[in-house]
Amino acid sequence: MKNKRGIVQKFNQFVGSLRLPKHFNRKGPKKYTVKQHVVAWLVKQATKSSYRLNSELCYDLRITKAHFTTLGKAIKRFPKWLWDKISSFDSDEELVALDATGIERSNRSLYYQWRIDSDYKVKKCIKLSILAGVETKHVLRAHVRARPRHDVIDAKKLMIDKRIYLGDKGYNSEKLFEQAHELGGKLITPPKRGWHRGFYRKKMYKFYDEKLYRRRNPIESIFGSIKRRFGSSVMSRSFKMQRAEILSRIAIYNLNFFYGAYFLLNLSFRYI
Repeated sequence: MKNKRGIVQKFNQFVGSLRLPKHFNRKGPKKYTVKQHVVAWLVKQATKSSYRLNSELCYDLRITKAHFTTLGKAIKRFPKWLWDKISSFDSDEELVALDATGIERSNRSLYYQWRIDSDYKVKKCIKLSILAGVETKHVLRAHVRARPRHDVIDAKKLMIDKRIYLGDKGYNSEKLFEQAHELGGKLITPPKRGWHRGFYRKKMYKFYDEKLYRRRNPIESIFGSIKRRFGSSVMSRSFKMQRAEILSRIAIYNLNFFYGAYFLLNLSFRYI
């Protein structure tokens, strides 16, 4: 029990391993580091607290003494590559799965709309596409889109190395088959009825294995685990903050499997 580490120590070790720059701004005050802001943001997502409560919690945990508005302003300025680096997981696993899901925006309730007789239409959901390992259930890469688009568009950004990709019928595309072939890997999807055109699609029919395809089911449990833990909606208003919120949730999910169990109750009071 003496070697048991708390949430702050684990977040501190994880963010320190990313080797992020100390500051992003060249001019202006440099009172708080990028590492402090990222750890404070991860604590906010792990505890599902508000900005005010998270500010008090980070003060008690001795992470930072910043005002509650400082964290939101800093996170909004962070670049996209930082969140991609936080949510990614390096693995040599050969068998991976592709899938996408929708994340709801926080909208007014249906009862409130009925009471005020509003014609307000619910906004379209945010689309989250991930590439996950079948054996380890780690999320290797993720892509967030503000509006729903076809699965093939986001899959092109996730398929960047030699692996065996498992996807549903939405990923049955000649362009994806060609991309997987050029990378030296394979894309296994169930065949569509009446779709027989395409050189690479015909090659896929030769090595299609139904038993191998059914091994993609763990990716559905990954979405269920993330939504049960953090909810199926986001609280942020702008897309930059929504993307940071979703990708940080994926980072916490990966840390759960890395350390073996959730560590949200093991708070540690230590300076960063």
